[in-house]
Order: sequence, then structure tokens, then C-alpha cells
Amino acid sequence: TLNAQQLIDRKQDFNEAIQAYKKAQNLDYLFFSITDTKHKRANMLWADDADKKVLSKAFDVKIDNDMLVLDGVTSRKRQIGPAIQQAIESL
Repeated sequence: TLNAQQLIDRKQDFNEAIQAYKKAQNLDYLFFSITDTKHKRANMLWADDADKKVLSKAFDVKIDNDMLVLDGVTSRKRQIGPAIQQAIESL
């Protein structure tokens, strides 16, 4: 079983894969969440500046590094997805 930190330690690998997949599939947006249930937080990765802008708007934060840590956020269906969808719809 992997813990969240083991996945976070591989974030560079994930970032490269996310960017390649987004380009290959011609997607408008692509996000990747490493959910840490033990510490009750989501660690968000993204492919490019367009994705970063959506995350910034979705969670009303300024993103200064290569991973967004969302304390208290653990549900993709109830917290992450709706916030991202609302941000995209408002663009």
C-alpha cells in the first residue's frame, strides 16, 4: 500500500505524464489529485497554465508552486469536481 507522501515524491513523473496525456488526447483541462486521507487533504497537480488558472479560481487561491495543497478536501465527487466545474463554467 502506498501512502500519499510516496506519490508526492513522484510528482515530477506525474507532471510529465499529465502533460503528455493532455496533449495526446487534445484535452482542454487535466487535473490529478493525490488524496491524503490520513491528513485530510488533497494535493493537486495540473498540466499547464490553463489548468492552474482553473484551480486558482476553483479554490480561490494564489498558486505559487507546482502543487496545490487543499487542507480539508478529500472528496473528488463532492468537493473537487464541483469546484472545478463551476470555475470552468465561469470562464
